[in-house]
Amino acid sequence: MSTGPGNVYNLKPGDHVAFLSASSYAEYTAAPAIRTHVIPSSLKPGIAAAALLQGLTALTLIREAYHVQPNDWVLVHAAAGGVGLLLCQLLRAVGAKVIGTASTGEKLELAKKNGADYVINYKSEDLLAKVKELTGGQGVMVVYDSTGKDQFENDLEVVARKGTIVSYGNSVSLPSSRRSLKY
Repeated sequence: MSTGPGNVYNLKPGDHVAFLSASSYAEYTAAPAIRTHVIPSSLKPGIAAAALLQGLTALTLIREAYHVQPNDWVLVHAAAGGVGLLLCQLLRAVGAKVIGTASTGEKLELAKKNGADYVINYKSEDLLAKVKELTGGQGVMVVYDSTGKDQFENDLEVVARKGTIVSYGNSVSLPSSRRSLKY
């Protein structure tokens, strides 16, 4: 990194920085200092870039896709994934009641440590019954689903009347023999 004249943000040549813009995937780009953040030396640049993008995604989901309010019941699929963990943290901060799903005990524990109030192993537990039990039969105000078709039918069953299902960044599990998707 190099800096131009009028550097009032104390950026120094050689600093590792994160910057998000339309041209941020370029090998070189001019970045306004006000939107440039120094990455602590203890954090790997790849981690910082992922956290910036995943954090922005999570923030957009809880403030724009559905504006989460305190005490809203929220279901987060893949709660131990990159965006899922950040969602759990942000949702706890705004006072939502968070139900996280994952496929293993280790992932469920990670989701709980990061803000999920309740966790459900979707492989070994009855997701529908558990969500209905937790919410007193009302369902959740919003479902954040990055799994795609795997949970879509369940999402329709657990979302509250006039609730919202947000499908984003869908993961796809394909057998190793399949090379392409057919719709």
